[in-house]
Amino acid sequence: MVLVEGIINGLIAGSILAMFAASFTLVFGVMDIPNMAHAALFAGGAYVFFHIQNQMGLPWILALVAAIVTIGVLSAVIEQYLLSPLYDRDEREYVFGVILVTLGVSFILERLYANVFGSRPFYLELGAVEEGQIAIADTSVVYLDLLVVATAIGSFAFLHWLNNHTMVGYGLRAIVQDRELANIK
Repeated sequence: MVLVEGIINGLIAGSILAMFAASFTLVFGVMDIPNMAHAALFAGGAYVFFHIQNQMGLPWILALVAAIVTIGVLSAVIEQYLLSPLYDRDEREYVFGVILVTLGVSFILERLYANVFGSRPFYLELGAVEEGQIAIADTSVVYLDLLVVATAIGSFAFLHWLNNHTMVGYGLRAIVQDRELANIK
């Protein structure tokens, strides 16, 4: 019983960590940006989601889309105005500069979140997604946990398809293997 529960909990936690690691790998591997603000941006998405879903009362699926769009726009602004001026530097200056800039952005965002949202933990109400549960080998698993695992599996299946069966994937792999050659037109 305890073994099954441990396996299920490990699968759920592992799914969350795997999705986070995949996004970090894409940013670092493809864009060559050691983004120290990655966790702060991830947390920002959670705060936006919480505010829209709990404070404004909109459905969680709209809150999820709004969080993705908001953090996407914020990331684009950071890249355009803070990171792109570093692109013409030599590799050592570039890496050091990007680490410093993204670390600074991380500190600023963390302070901003603490000032705006406070430091107390939040509870998200997701309705039927969190209330329903299923029994797996005499262990109750909440639908939300199943959704997390299904999302991770779906995300990785999509990334596999994108990477191996589309021109975008071929381009991403080319950039990772040889950035200079991939830029030849």
